[in-house]
Amino acid sequence: MPTSFVARSASGEGVTQPLQTFAARWQTLRADRRAMRSLVTGWLWLILGLVIANRAGTYATAMAGPPVGDLVLDHIPTLDLTTLHVSAAIGYWLCVVAWILAHPQAHAFTTRAFAMLLVVRSFFICITHLGPPPNLLKVEGPFAELILFTGDLFFSGHVGAPFLLALIFWERPAVRWTGLAAAAFFAPVVLLAHVHYSIDVFGALPIVWAIFEACCRLFPYERAQLLAADS
Repeated sequence: MPTSFVARSASGEGVTQPLQTFAARWQTLRADRRAMRSLVTGWLWLILGLVIANRAGTYATAMAGPPVGDLVLDHIPTLDLTTLHVSAAIGYWLCVVAWILAHPQAHAFTTRAFAMLLVVRSFFICITHLGPPPNLLKVEGPFAELILFTGDLFFSGHVGAPFLLALIFWERPAVRWTGLAAAAFFAPVVLLAHVHYSIDVFGALPIVWAIFEACCRLFPYERAQLLAADS
């Protein structure tokens, strides 16, 4: 084992350095009043978006009509992928939230972008009362029931949200590829589980791209703040 590593471990430098970096990021942000105001506003927008998404999902599920045929789903088996669809998604997003909390300069733009995604998706799922394909999904637990519904079909949040994360942090290769990998992983999961129609999956990508581009134009200060932190 290298001597320098042993010395750093003995002194506690390996543990304290990330904490010092975390504290320094928040201290820098707190010194900028506009940045702090933008951060708080972004989180309020995101909370509002989550409330709207919950109400829209409840409405869409209550109003859902009969299912229809699908060229892709009609040719693939229906699998019970509840664990991957629910637990894997929750685990992935808990890791993402933890990482984002450690990078406060990214909060203002990221929260606004995801709030926009929630509102746009809520609009789409409310205007078409299409029933879900027959599937084996089991939504259990109070937390899952707050965010997972059977009538919120277009477009797939499991695919669209990780893709949006990749676009937001495109300049960070690790986050970009993790987001793209997650979107690529969840696309076949939701199709094989028959919890989404194929149009919900394929349509998510261009719509999310448009949401990202709109956010870049609507929130230039917050976007510049994020890019400055990446540089």
